[in-house]
Amino acid sequence: FFRKDASTGEPGVLINTIPDPDVPTVKTGLNFVDTELEDLKFAQSADVLYVFSPTRPIYKLKRLDPDDDNPANWSYTKHETEDGPYAPFNSDEDHVLTPSALGDQTSEVNVSSKKRSDSSNVNLFVATDVGRHIRLEDEVLPAEVTGITRGTEATNPEDSTPATITFTNMDSIFFTSGSNTVGTAADVEGSRVEFYKITKGEGGLNDNVFIAKNFTFTSGGGTFKLYNPTTGYPETFEGASAADFSGHMGYCRLEGQEWAGWGTIKTVTNAYTAVVTVGSAFPSTRPTLNWRLGAWSATTGYASTGTFYQDRLWAGNTTNQPQTLWSSVTGAWGCFSPNDLEEGIVLATNAITVTLASQQVNGIRHLIGDTSGLLIMTSGGEWIGRGSSPTAAITPEDMSFQQQSAYGCHKTVLPQRSHSALLFMQRDGEVCREQKC
Repeated sequence: FFRKDASTGEPGVLINTIPDPDVPTVKTGLNFVDTELEDLKFAQSADVLYVFSPTRPIYKLKRLDPDDDNPANWSYTKHETEDGPYAPFNSDEDHVLTPSALGDQTSEVNVSSKKRSDSSNVNLFVATDVGRHIRLEDEVLPAEVTGITRGTEATNPEDSTPATITFTNMDSIFFTSGSNTVGTAADVEGSRVEFYKITKGEGGLNDNVFIAKNFTFTSGGGTFKLYNPTTGYPETFEGASAADFSGHMGYCRLEGQEWAGWGTIKTVTNAYTAVVTVGSAFPSTRPTLNWRLGAWSATTGYASTGTFYQDRLWAGNTTNQPQTLWSSVTGAWGCFSPNDLEEGIVLATNAITVTLASQQVNGIRHLIGDTSGLLIMTSGGEWIGRGSSPTAAITPEDMSFQQQSAYGCHKTVLPQRSHSALLFMQRDGEVCREQKC
């Protein structure tokens, strides 16, 4: 168990009391102080113990060798997470974040915080945000592909006539970013255009990127011509098989970028600028309203309890969000992606964020994976989370979290399973309750 070493005063883990209980083997070098011991919670998977603290990131204590009475055969490392978990989306319609570059994995870019209306700086970042995740999502609304006119091939490829794409987008001017439109046709001349979800007409467009030239705009859409992104020659599609080239065919948008990108704040330059180490390239260098910051940090607090359930790591209760719990992606306990980075689609395996809806703020104290569901013990009541049935998996689109009773659970006394019931100490620490599961 975690304890304060009697000889050094340093926090550590008691590994062995054999052969001399007065001289125990202790793993030291851990990154907490003795006053934090009372608040530690644990979840175990095989030889790895996950350690939760409201003031620290999740750490992992791992046995590396069967000779477990040797401190050298134990490691204690931070549990690194990717793409989340996240706090709620930005709700200020005038507050945008802008990356200085798209970046790629491990590159560093500046992210600035400003008002969209007048480009003035908005204070957002604080020193304790270092290590916090940040996610920027695409504001570009896709254009609907509604027609293709084939080109013609010439003996010299560069003399061919390119195919013409007709598009409409009744929600906005083609390729807008909120109220910041690209502008004139000249502004997008030679842009890379990605086609996706093409289910009708020319299937060869789907999931491909072309160079677009000769734009024309109308009030509800326009046209552009296709060119090969490598050779620069016109793309004709002259030899394509016969197909219906009218009506809704799919979508296109500027650049072959992802729907979302994320990174980790490395340094805070000032209140409105941060240096971010990119984890996945940002979708655009234009200002976006669709941003969110990580839910776990020194600014917001860290998850104070957790468990494993249905091949997900579940964790809950930070200082800023005591009633919220987060799950990892299925089968990837270090990934908390809320949706697909490429198209923004929410998959059944994506991470889940749930805030318990109760009249009072009741912090989550313990999480327990059970055959009947995910048991959530809070300071003011007992909850169960599950899918549409006790045997169904909890997914972003199939989940139900219901309060079962209102006794409240003690903060430090761990609930214990007893046959078909859960025994737990009531929040006052004086009454032991039985919860049928």
